[in-house]
Amino acid sequence: MLIEKVMLDTRPLKDMKHFYEEVLGFKERESEENQLTIEAGRSTITFQKVEEGNPFYHFAFDIPADQFQVAKEWVKARTPLLKEEDQDEVAFEHLQACAFYFQDPAGNIVECIARRTAPQSDGQPFSIESLQKVSEMSFVAVDAGQGGEVLERLNLIEREKRPIRPHLLNFMGEKEDESFLLLLEPGRKWLFSDQMAEVYPVTAVLKGRGTAYVGEGGLVSVEEWEGGV
Repeated sequence: MLIEKVMLDTRPLKDMKHFYEEVLGFKERESEENQLTIEAGRSTITFQKVEEGNPFYHFAFDIPADQFQVAKEWVKARTPLLKEEDQDEVAFEHLQACAFYFQDPAGNIVECIARRTAPQSDGQPFSIESLQKVSEMSFVAVDAGQGGEVLERLNLIEREKRPIRPHLLNFMGEKEDESFLLLLEPGRKWLFSDQMAEVYPVTAVLKGRGTAYVGEGGLVSVEEWEGGV
């Protein structure tokens, strides 16, 4: 599964443009007055301006397997890293991965993760163009059970094939693909943050499968790809 496109709501669009373009060096893919679209390898993220609320999300960028430390120092030189118990990185031994986190002006918790099974760098120095894809996108829903049933229409099931656990993080997607929608209910604390998960609209276009949504009411819905999953 490839998370091809993500569309998120944001309040401080001007600050977001400065942060992603001027601080981190993303190139704006499409220029629209009330949107910012950035490219991360094979994925894009579009931030859509809203006038009410303060939407925030968690999402993860894959970085080359052999560039974790250099990527960490590159980001750290541009924006503070988030810490958990005085640590600014974490090793997920069961996933064979390491990650670090930072926050953007909208309060999004942004993860950079190096998976040992992912492609290595091409020998070029790390830059924002080294990002490979969006590999995790939060789907905070009012009813995780309902969300799990709906996502099955796109052949998305929990990576360990376990039942949906409403109060925990459910990684929806094939373990081998290492791309997931993170299905959960409000109130769970995000790792490396003091923020609790909240429900906000999100759209994720999954290549070759369809489009998944969390709507205004916090329920998950999908549109299947016309060619079938």
